[in-house]
Amino acid sequence: MYYFLNIILIIITLTMGIVLLVIPIPVSKGMKNYKVSLKILSIAFLTIAFLNFIQLFFESVEKNPEYFGFLNLLISSLQTILFSFTLITLLNPQFITRKKVFLNILPILIFLFLFTVSYLIYGDCVLNSIYQISNCKTLTTLIIRFLFFLFFVAQIVYFSILFYRAVEHYKNQLKNYFSETSRLELHWVKYAFISALVIGLLALSFQIYPQKIFDLIFPIILSFFYFIFAIKYINYNKLFTVIDIISEQDHQNLITNIADKRSKIFWGNYKKNIIEEKYYLQEGITLDEIALKLKISRATLSNLINKEENVNFNCFINRLRIKESQKILLKNPHYSFLTVAEMIGYSEHSNFSRQFKLTTGVSPSVWLKNNLNS
Repeated sequence: MYYFLNIILIIITLTMGIVLLVIPIPVSKGMKNYKVSLKILSIAFLTIAFLNFIQLFFESVEKNPEYFGFLNLLISSLQTILFSFTLITLLNPQFITRKKVFLNILPILIFLFLFTVSYLIYGDCVLNSIYQISNCKTLTTLIIRFLFFLFFVAQIVYFSILFYRAVEHYKNQLKNYFSETSRLELHWVKYAFISALVIGLLALSFQIYPQKIFDLIFPIILSFFYFIFAIKYINYNKLFTVIDIISEQDHQNLITNIADKRSKIFWGNYKKNIIEEKYYLQEGITLDEIALKLKISRATLSNLINKEENVNFNCFINRLRIKESQKILLKNPHYSFLTVAEMIGYSEHSNFSRQFKLTTGVSPSVWLKNNLNS
């Protein structure tokens, strides 16, 4: 059963790794970083397949699980780096650089080198019980394994912090560019990271408290995770162009400071134009579309809204929409809230109710009742 489950895991990671490597991607600027992330994910799958094959080839099924097993740590550590980089890139396409990848892989290569040298000189110690430490004659190799274990713990903490920073950055970017963000929040990415984190913590716990049953359960968990994750990632390309575009904001901000100073004087006219033409009522209106109508750059418009209105684009549009809904409700109190939501550009009634309460402090029904009676 041990060999069978691990062979299935190897086949899945190998197959999905090849699919991710050869899958055709449309030629466009927005797909550039997606292609890079696909290659990294493909490398992750192929590397894990190779390491699992090596482990299956050299280790006996009768062998009892060890504390701080080096090969298990190596697989888990590489998996942490590659999958974390891949998921963070989904939220921030500018995250990956060759230097950053090299600096994160370098410590693993150093541990691999030290372990190999120590193993060739001193050999290794089989540690099936914590009480065997006193009988271990190759403490140097064992210390390297333990230090690698501590490094793996630090990795999990470090990449968890990086990921949640990327999530917050992504949310802020969305609100600076889109009037409706619910369909772009990519909850599955967060769930995928949490799943990967749980797998990492499981791997961590079994390094401290190794059990033979883990060797049977873990391949099943990994097989499901790798397969579902790869399928989800392949289907992500429809949104990646949009995310890649908004990630250019920081670069554009650097080259539009002078334009911002000149355009600041005209913000009153820009805002008046937005309100009179009621651009904000268009469902799914984006920063790019309004900037095009005003004939200014999207970075300039974003900066003006942030500085002059002290809110992001999403909040600015929602405020205008809620004001418009209040006018409609007072004139036509018999209108349903669903009708009003559609009239002011919301694709979902629940989003209208949520934004109305955020802006006014009360629900649409309470607000209407209070204002009709007054």
